[in-house]
Amino acid sequence: MKDLIEFKWTVKSRMFHVGAFCFHLFYMTCVCIYIIEIYSYNQLQHRRKLLVLMASGVAEPLAYDTYQLYDQGVRTYFSSFYNWFDFGFIWSGALFILLNYFYSPFEITCKVVMMIMILCSIIKTLFFMRIITSLTPLVTLMK
Repeated sequence: MKDLIEFKWTVKSRMFHVGAFCFHLFYMTCVCIYIIEIYSYNQLQHRRKLLVLMASGVAEPLAYDTYQLYDQGVRTYFSSFYNWFDFGFIWSGALFILLNYFYSPFEITCKVVMMIMILCSIIKTLFFMRIITSLTPLVTLMK
C-alpha cells in the first residue's frame, strides 16, 4: 500500500503541490515586500500595484479551494482540519487586500486582519514545507 501511495504522489500529486507552493512563495514574497514598503519605509506610491500582485497570488488557492468546496460539499470540506486554515488563509488574504486597497493601511482594522493573515500564512507555509523531503522532520517536530 505504501508503494502505491508513493507512486501516486510521485506521478500525480507532487508536481501539482509544487506548483501551488510556487504560488504561495510568490504571494508571501509580495506580502513581505508590501509590509516592508508600507510599514517600514512608509512608501505608499507602489501600494496598489503590490496589492494587485498579492491578489494574483491568492487567485490560485482561491480557485483550488473553491473547487474543493464545490466538489466535496460544505460539510465534508470543513470536516478536514487543514481546510479551516486554508479557508482562513485565503479569506484573510483577500480581506487584507480589499481593506488595504480601499482604506489606509495604517487603520487598526487593516493591521488586525494582517496579523490574522500572517498567522494563517505560517501554518500554510509549514504545510507546504512537508513537500520537501529534507524538511519533513522539521515540520513534524513543530507540530
